[in-house]
Amino acid sequence: MRWIKYLILPLCGYLLFGCSGGRKPGEKIVEFWQFWTDPEARAVIQQVADEYEKKHPGTKVRITDLTWSDGHQKIVSAFAAGRPPDLLELGSDWIAEFAAEGVLLDMTPEKMKTEYLLIGWSPAMWNDTCYALPWYLGTRVLFINCELSRMVGLDCRKPPITWDNLIQWAEALNNLRPQAYGFGANAPEKHRLYKKFLPFLWSNGGRILSADGNFSIIDSEVAVTALDYYIRLVKQGLVEKQTVLDEMFAGGRLGMVISGDWLLKKLRSAEDAPEFALAMLPYPAPGRGGRISFAGGEYLAIPAKAKNPIGALELARELVNEKNSLNLCIATGGATPANVPALQNPYFVEDEHRRVFIEQLQSSRATPPHPQWVYIEQAVEEAVEKAMYERLTPREALDEAARTITELLRED
Repeated sequence: MRWIKYLILPLCGYLLFGCSGGRKPGEKIVEFWQFWTDPEARAVIQQVADEYEKKHPGTKVRITDLTWSDGHQKIVSAFAAGRPPDLLELGSDWIAEFAAEGVLLDMTPEKMKTEYLLIGWSPAMWNDTCYALPWYLGTRVLFINCELSRMVGLDCRKPPITWDNLIQWAEALNNLRPQAYGFGANAPEKHRLYKKFLPFLWSNGGRILSADGNFSIIDSEVAVTALDYYIRLVKQGLVEKQTVLDEMFAGGRLGMVISGDWLLKKLRSAEDAPEFALAMLPYPAPGRGGRISFAGGEYLAIPAKAKNPIGALELARELVNEKNSLNLCIATGGATPANVPALQNPYFVEDEHRRVFIEQLQSSRATPPHPQWVYIEQAVEEAVEKAMYERLTPREALDEAARTITELLRED
């Protein structure tokens, strides 16, 4: 198995990790591994589990909390040991990796039943087969501090909607240094940097892989133009970790930042509520092309060796339904459900800022499903990093990335 290289955790460690709790005689178990660990979200997950148990007497839902820092390794260890859970939350760019190894259950029949109720199916597909249900989706939008904008003669009622506009705003706002910076750009953090660059690539008509998926075209002219533009934008502000950028924006020291729904939640919390007017809008577009953003999400998959696949599917249906999807969104203050009726709730449609995320989702794109994605992602991020710090030109960086990615595709 190609992902055996991830097995950093000793197998005995996995066995201890996966064998919590006992089972009463005759009791059925649904083992559910998930990543929602903050108290508000975890309480909703537990409530869904409690309600499920009431509907299914004699069945116990056993929840194991994972973290994004090491959850992938624990999942790989579970599959390698042949002891996966019954239901598993996966990041959107992990599904193809596990589907290609044959360790996930085919959920195409369930997709056919629920396709019209859920959005975000693309990452769940591998070789025309569905391996997961969309649960929650995420995208990125542009946040603007309207008070800082006013100080440099910019009007949020006429926000930047093109690349040229965005550069002009960033340059003007960056003149406020050291009081404030123009644009907040991501430092080279794993699993984050590519999410900020790819929307510029996609909006300009670029792609990572060829149509047949046999080689990389990330070195195309439109891709080089996109990276060159992104580097120009990065230079009009501050390069920092996402958490620092979010803190600085909330503190009124950053004119613009591209971020997710977690920042909106932060800005609406009592201790972080800003004193400035806020504007939010989808990604600006190049002179041609679209306003495409990154689309990621969290999905529910059933391992092929699940001991209770029927119970897992029943629990997955409960988790993705309108009521429970909406409850988790309200509890977290930030999540965006894949459930279409939940998205049409006044909680979203009557909120001018939450509506921006819904609007952006309509023109957002997921990374191409591929079992080698974690390595493809790394090649993209290394290219952006080298261009950001001028170790290579945008052309040289993307040429190198294209060669690396094509070699990875040939290994598959």
